[in-house]
Amino acid sequence: MIWGAISFDSRTPLVAIRGTLTAQWYVNDILMTVLLLFPLQYHDLNFQQDNTRPHTAHVAINFITASQTLAWPARLPDFSPIVHVWDIMVRRLHLPGNVDDLA
Repeated sequence: MIWGAISFDSRTPLVAIRGTLTAQWYVNDILMTVLLLFPLQYHDLNFQQDNTRPHTAHVAINFITASQTLAWPARLPDFSPIVHVWDIMVRRLHLPGNVDDLA
């Protein structure tokens, strides 16, 4: 699995996730180390994440309460910009053979 955040004209580094992503790991190794630096460089950003368990756990929700957060649209994935980004990436990039190639 790969994690990343995008904005209109920028992005975070991609994070390769090996194994099972837990809520605490998500907060410690992604939100605190990667995402926290992103709004410091670009102001007035809204944060959106899907409804996977690590994203909706109390420890993750408590961490992002300081950020403006958009709700994940229920049953309307076309309203989420990341769906379109992944679609473009799939069409433009060759599919990796393994996790190391993906990273």
